[in-house]
Amino acid sequence: MKIVKVAIALLLVAAAGIADANPSNKWRIKCNSNAKADGEVVLSIEPEGGTPIEVVVAIPDGTNENSAAVYIRDELKKALKETHRVERDDWEDVLVKKRYGQPDFDLILQDNTAEGLSVKVARE
Repeated sequence: MKIVKVAIALLLVAAAGIADANPSNKWRIKCNSNAKADGEVVLSIEPEGGTPIEVVVAIPDGTNENSAAVYIRDELKKALKETHRVERDDWEDVLVKKRYGQPDFDLILQDNTAEGLSVKVARE
């Protein structure tokens, strides 16, 4: 009986993830505050009908929000150079836009271990 409950819970979580998928042609990553320890920001870019791309960004201790946006922008540019445009906006934000002919995509914050640094992802 316990196995059935666990299976149902896992199915509900999977269904919730599918229901939350809301691809867009542009996403904003907002950085706030300062990192109080070394850490990583892990982002997943999931194009409609395509293979997800995971990008891991190292964030050193003491990094402020503007510098964090630079680190994130630079790593995303390397990983997405053929398919997306990546730029900073308002110093502490990063915009990720699909290139012409590319599918809409989801941008998901998978993890943030840089204690003190707030990173949020918003659909534009």
